[in-house]
Amino acid sequence: MLSLTGLGGQFGLSGDHPALTSSGLLGLFKTFRQEYPSLSVKNVDLDLKAPNPLLAGRLIDELSTADPVHEVGLN
Repeated sequence: MLSLTGLGGQFGLSGDHPALTSSGLLGLFKTFRQEYPSLSVKNVDLDLKAPNPLLAGRLIDELSTADPVHEVGLN
C-alpha cells in the first residue's frame, strides 16, 4: 500500500504546507502497518516543485528498494 502526499518532502513540517490536511491519511496508513504486518505499507511525501521526471525516478527507486523505512520524504 502506498500513500503519496505533496507536502514538500517533509510531511508538512517545513511550515510551507499545512500538514493537517494529510495527517489523517498518514495515520491511517500507520495503523494499517501496525494491524497488518504482512502488508507492505509506505508513506511517501513529495516536493511537487521538483521536476516531474526527477520525482518519478526517485519514486521508482524508492518503491523498488526493499528497506524497512515506512515514511520517506523526497525533496
